[in-house]
Amino acid sequence: SIEMALTMQKLSAVHEAFLGMFDPENMQLLTENLIRGAQNGQQEESQKVLMNRFRDFSQSVCTTFGLGAAGESVNKTFEQHLQGIPDAMHFLNISHHFLNSLIAGTKYSSPEDLVVLSGSNTYRENALIMLAYLMLRSTQEGLQNKYADIIAGMMPEPMLEKVMQHAGRSPADIERDKLLILILVKYGASVFDFLDKKLPRGRKSAKNTEDPVVIDQKTLALDMLNDPLVKRYIGVNQHEGIWYYSKEQFEQLTLWLFSAAYFAGFRKKATTSGKNRVSGSITRAVRLLLMINQLSEKAGYQLDKLKES
Repeated sequence: SIEMALTMQKLSAVHEAFLGMFDPENMQLLTENLIRGAQNGQQEESQKVLMNRFRDFSQSVCTTFGLGAAGESVNKTFEQHLQGIPDAMHFLNISHHFLNSLIAGTKYSSPEDLVVLSGSNTYRENALIMLAYLMLRSTQEGLQNKYADIIAGMMPEPMLEKVMQHAGRSPADIERDKLLILILVKYGASVFDFLDKKLPRGRKSAKNTEDPVVIDQKTLALDMLNDPLVKRYIGVNQHEGIWYYSKEQFEQLTLWLFSAAYFAGFRKKATTSGKNRVSGSITRAVRLLLMINQLSEKAGYQLDKLKES
């Protein structure tokens, strides 16, 4: 329609700046120097280059939507996310001593498999998804939710589709990738974020999966099953009066949400917690991830059984 064409023309600068972050040179800086852990000097230089490109995006957003100087807060948020990536990846490499016992006997052969940017996970595609998520989430967080519809106003689906086409993804995979990114932007680190969680008054701490804080977060995780975006991503469908879902897609979603919280924890670490608190929050998050996987296994692809777990 003419109205849609005019809208897309208005958003052209935003979409162009967004796509500019994903050129091969920028992706190499992200994957080789930040995710895979280059020397400190290379990390700092990579962060500067990526920040300059991100500022182009945030400026285009502020100009297009008339947000004035709000871009500085958005830039700061994205910079914090970038700075946390090398620390998060380094910590993952040295965390075997306290995570190995947790994942023993599970489908995760090493702690690296718990995070979508390492281990046996699909590396290239996941780096694209992670960067798209961080860009949009940083915009939302940097604006402090004052503009609740800002992400929808960007009409992100077309630009996300172009990003994932570069990875050679099939149309069906691209549709799932777009849904995944929008879900991640919506929920961020909330489901698996234990860094600032406190034990409810009158309830005792525990060292197993009956930890009351973990149980509370499990309820939050299962509440997502009522979200239309989540239901589309996990392929909810009805057959002979029973609602089914894709267990594999659900477990992939929870792994992404875990990873979002994992990286966010190292963004916070510099100002709000020490190493011991980060270790404790990760331990709880892993327990929750394993608990959800177990509940999903017992549900046998039946959505209502999972909801009632």
